[in-house]
Amino acid sequence: DFDVCGWMFLSQFVPALWTISLISVLYKIYRNKERTHVRDERERDAKKRRDAELRRICSERRTCILGQPYPLLDQSHLPRTSLHDTVTPPPSPFPIHSPALSSERRDATDKDEDEDDMLEPVHRVDNGRVRVGYYYYKKVITEEDEALLDAEEDDLTLSQGTFSMHSSFGIPTPPMGCEVGYYPEEDVPLAQGHTHTSLASTLFLPPPSPSVSFLNTHANIPSPLSSPAPPFPSSFPRADSAAHIRIPPISASSGGVTIPQAKHTGDVEDLLMSDDWSGRLQVLLQRQRMLSSNSPLKARVDVAQGFLSLHNDFVYAASLYGRIIISEAFLPDDKKTIRHSALGGMAGGHKYIVHNILFKFAVDVRGFYGSDYAAAVVGGHELKGLIAIMNTRVPDVCLPLMSLVDYRGFRLIAMSILPVSRNTIVYGSNDYGHTIHARHPPLVARMKEMAQKLNIQGHRCGRDGVWVWSPADLEGHVGRDGQMYLLDFSRMFPPETPDSSIKMGHLYRLLRPEFVKAFPVPLCPDAFTAFIRGHNQEDLNANVLKAHAHLTYNVIPAFCTHLEDVALAANAKGDLAALRVSGLLHQFGINVRYLGAIRSLVTLPDLKTLLFVEMCARVAKQQIRAKLRDKMRKVRVPMDAVYRRLIVSYLNLVLGVSEQGDEFWDTIMRGELLKKFKQAMTPEELQQDYGVLLLLNLFSSTHMDGRLLFFQRIQEMTEIRFSSRINAQFVANPNCWLQRGAYPLDISDLEDMDGLRVKHLPLRHMAHGYILKVHGEIMWGQDPVKARRFFEMALEKLFLGLESDPNNATALCHIGEVYFRLAEGDSSGLSAMRFTFSGRYVALAHEYLQRSIKASEGTDDQGLLRFAQFHERCGHDDMAEEYYLLCLELQPNNTEALQEYGNFLQTGRGEFEEAEKLFLRCSENNRIMDAAEEAQRHEEEHSTGMAPSPSAASPSVPLASQQHQQHED
Repeated sequence: DFDVCGWMFLSQFVPALWTISLISVLYKIYRNKERTHVRDERERDAKKRRDAELRRICSERRTCILGQPYPLLDQSHLPRTSLHDTVTPPPSPFPIHSPALSSERRDATDKDEDEDDMLEPVHRVDNGRVRVGYYYYKKVITEEDEALLDAEEDDLTLSQGTFSMHSSFGIPTPPMGCEVGYYPEEDVPLAQGHTHTSLASTLFLPPPSPSVSFLNTHANIPSPLSSPAPPFPSSFPRADSAAHIRIPPISASSGGVTIPQAKHTGDVEDLLMSDDWSGRLQVLLQRQRMLSSNSPLKARVDVAQGFLSLHNDFVYAASLYGRIIISEAFLPDDKKTIRHSALGGMAGGHKYIVHNILFKFAVDVRGFYGSDYAAAVVGGHELKGLIAIMNTRVPDVCLPLMSLVDYRGFRLIAMSILPVSRNTIVYGSNDYGHTIHARHPPLVARMKEMAQKLNIQGHRCGRDGVWVWSPADLEGHVGRDGQMYLLDFSRMFPPETPDSSIKMGHLYRLLRPEFVKAFPVPLCPDAFTAFIRGHNQEDLNANVLKAHAHLTYNVIPAFCTHLEDVALAANAKGDLAALRVSGLLHQFGINVRYLGAIRSLVTLPDLKTLLFVEMCARVAKQQIRAKLRDKMRKVRVPMDAVYRRLIVSYLNLVLGVSEQGDEFWDTIMRGELLKKFKQAMTPEELQQDYGVLLLLNLFSSTHMDGRLLFFQRIQEMTEIRFSSRINAQFVANPNCWLQRGAYPLDISDLEDMDGLRVKHLPLRHMAHGYILKVHGEIMWGQDPVKARRFFEMALEKLFLGLESDPNNATALCHIGEVYFRLAEGDSSGLSAMRFTFSGRYVALAHEYLQRSIKASEGTDDQGLLRFAQFHERCGHDDMAEEYYLLCLELQPNNTEALQEYGNFLQTGRGEFEEAEKLFLRCSENNRIMDAAEEAQRHEEEHSTGMAPSPSAASPSVPLASQQHQQHED
């Protein structure tokens, strides 16, 4: 009985004991998480304190040593206090923002966690053998330490693999009290007669042993094929010993150099090979936003290759299906290859969906804009607005992929399908302003961030006075996948002062994004519309009026002075015919429609004639497209010969010498010129009694042929190609149109009249240019001739990207780097030689690197670093230190900047102790990033259920970090 009673008594307390035990376990878990959180907070606070201390030191040093904080930027670039100030034309009329950083930007940089950036593998000559491995800084203490180093070298195992030659860069000079240690990874015999800079054939031979491993398990030296690398392998050469050859972590295949290919697994790989254009773009944009100054080269190349593949696939599909849709536009629905879809919309014609691409005609079917030309311009603004928003790199916002297909006079807007509908809208309006939404705080916050970067004014609009940070008809959706999407970018920027003679001009005669961003006051994109009626519309409209006046009376006159300087320099070199005025206009934020006003202000006769040729070519392009559209409406079925005859007939009319041609120029062409370009002709030219055609041939040199330039520009802008034979004949015999008579062209001379032209996002050309630049960097030390060819192709692609995005800081920086390489080639590859601005490539490198800093407003640490290296190479030590310090103030964890500035302090200033502090900070950064990478790898292995690798199971601290810890002890 006692046992039974005892058990009954204990049974009453068992639940309580279990409850107490469970509470105790949960409390311990909570305490562990709280301790971990506190520890992480302390580490973050310590990191912020270190960054703030480095910024303070850099700022104090820059102020004490240099005095003037930004000596390079001319004060004439700064914004004027009044729009009525006297115009003083600077080299660039934009208000340039100083590279000084606000506290908000500095705080934002603290949140960036960069990836690892390891020392590059190098070749060195040692006892008649080429040794491949890693350099590091080693404290010189005792002989036992050197013996330990030798023992560590004996523990190395080698693996099969090949490297690609980079260039003859020297290794960094070690800090005071240190010497350069070296971990070999492969020995290659030094052939008789080889020099230190001609070892490419030997180095490309595969190692004899297949049992080699690049990984030193004892010292944890990373593999060059898998470890992170500096973001730009093209860091400028230092004046060090040429006996060492750096090898970047890039793979090479037998028979040629190859860029490392992106490797994906599972669903991501399937996605990147599908026609889910939007999904592919979002993955690449996310990877691009994750890149930092310490991101490895392989990650950067992977992203560039992804963008290039995506845009090539999309442009191919858009051009293929776009050609079919336009060719069959006037066929009955039952005879069309691709039938239209029942989609709404106020403007445009039928809409088509094929392979996840939405095609919509940019035509004025209902007479809303007043002309098909205006509707096509609206389509161009759609792409322009998307490019501007994409350049802000605001996270968590998904954007569509877009291209414009011009064919047979029609324009199609090709856009990737997004997972949205009319019911998913949470921002903006999709019913012409009747209902305006702003009910998703995260998206509203992102739109505010975009508006601040683009200098767009937030405002109230609609009947309810909803506050928006964009045009009212820009749509924001939360898609079916939960992501935030944006649509309809055609009115992203404000209009110019409306002209009552132009129907709906405020919807398509917009200010350029470059000008809006540089204007001192934010501007409202809904100015002069009914969206802001009753909501402070007077002040919003007044700001846009002031901006337009500033453009007309300040920017354009200043640009004319700059353009005359450029024209004089081009004419001195004999390159005036190759001058492309449209690119310069867009760089300064000026629309092409102001060509007439610019022509009336310039004084050089040859420049006036060149501008008149450009205006006539643009009018002719518009007339050709209008004739093609009219012919398609009449013919209605896909044909070819009828359009060939139309093109050749029109060009013979405008190029041939005949009474009909003269009458056409004096009546139709004159009227179209004056309608499209105000002030296209001066009052004297309008009053004098001579033909308009004569204005094409007022060049001072007989070698300049205005009609030939007119003919060449038409071919460039319409993609209509004539045979190389007829073009060569015109070039060889300029100004011989009288002998050619009324029919200088024959239908047999027309090779390609397809006229298919595709405009797309500049990411395609910029990604291609970057990959070609990397190819050139790889080949620079091995084959300078082939490297120069890669650099020239890279420049061609990068300049194509600048046509649609003229102030892209990344592209400008890449162009500056390429020109610096070409300048180095002109100096016979002497890395110790100082550059002067007398060299053409040196001056171009300075121009584009400086433009890169101005375009980024001093917020791109890589551009600041490249400019610092440029000035160091040119012997401008004070300027170099200025930009090194600005770079480190902006991003204290930029490992390459820390190392390069440390080298500069040693070689240029002789401050070894200060340099050692930077090297130690660099090692500390590497240790922190190694730990973060190790934790991420463990997390990935745990999430995928994989067993940790031997190296991951027993992580070791890099040797540089060990030395840093010894120094602290």
